[in-house]
Amino acid sequence: PLDAVKVRMQHLQQPHLTTWRCAVDMMRESGPLVFVRGSGAPLLNSVLMNTVMFVVFAEVRAALPETTGGALAAGAISGLAQSMLSTPVDLLKIQVQLRGGTPLSLLRGLVVRRGVLG
Repeated sequence: PLDAVKVRMQHLQQPHLTTWRCAVDMMRESGPLVFVRGSGAPLLNSVLMNTVMFVVFAEVRAALPETTGGALAAGAISGLAQSMLSTPVDLLKIQVQLRGGTPLSLLRGLVVRRGVLG
C-alpha cells in the first residue's frame, strides 16, 4: 500500500501533499483495491530476481577463482543480470499503479506502440 501511495505522490508532484492526504484521496477516488493494484508484478519480480541473482552468482562463482576478486566479480555480474530484468518489471508495475489495467494489457499496448524492445 505505501508503494502505491509513493508512486502516486511522485506522479502528482504536489509539494504540500502529505502521505495521509494522498492515501485518503486514493481511497475516495478508487476504493481500497487501489492500494494493491499492480502488486502482482513486484511479487513475481521478487521471486524471479532472487532466482536469477542466486543462479547467476553460483554459476559465475564456480567459473572464477576462489578469491575475493572472484566473489566480487560474481556479485557484480549477478547484479547486472538482475537489474536487466527488474527494471522493465518495475516500469510495468508503476504503469499499472498509475493507469490501472493489467500488466499484460499494458505490455501488449507497449509492444504495439513501440515494438518488442520498447
